[in-house]
Amino acid sequence: SPNNDGVNDTFRIYPHPMFKGTLSSLKIFNRWGGLIHESQISSTGHLEWNGNFKGQMMGSGVFVYALEFTTENGEANLIAGDVTLIR
Repeated sequence: SPNNDGVNDTFRIYPHPMFKGTLSSLKIFNRWGGLIHESQISSTGHLEWNGNFKGQMMGSGVFVYALEFTTENGEANLIAGDVTLIR
């Protein structure tokens, strides 16, 4: 619910404290498969999305995310799922 109330304003990836790999990117897709967001590690050290696309607030809906990361032994991985945006 990105409404600038300080609660759940961003979809943010928090790796497990035991994770020793490297986060690469977070991609967000709309329901038609169009890429609407891609982030690298932010100044806060996280991958995140604030619910906007090209500076405009997206409406409520379900979006697909793809998280790319590399394990400590160099193995590339992808985890995908969905996130619900509520306005």
